[in-house]
Amino acid sequence: MTLQGYVLGLHNHYQGLRLPPQNYIVYNVTRGQGDSYIATVQLLNYTPAAYYVGTGIGQMGAKEAAAYNAGRALRLW
Repeated sequence: MTLQGYVLGLHNHYQGLRLPPQNYIVYNVTRGQGDSYIATVQLLNYTPAAYYVGTGIGQMGAKEAAAYNAGRALRLW
């Protein structure tokens, strides 16, 4: 299953909250084994900051998975 649109969805959610996404959403992507990657997304508007992890094929796939997990935790989807 390919995840698409969740990075943008999380970005749009923060814009709707009037929180600049570039200041409150931080992604960190590291290489896994083969062509897999591991991404964390850090949401800085929480104290302590909220962290969510995702894995996927390629850097964008991992970011989409992390954003998907963050959105699920926030009940956005």
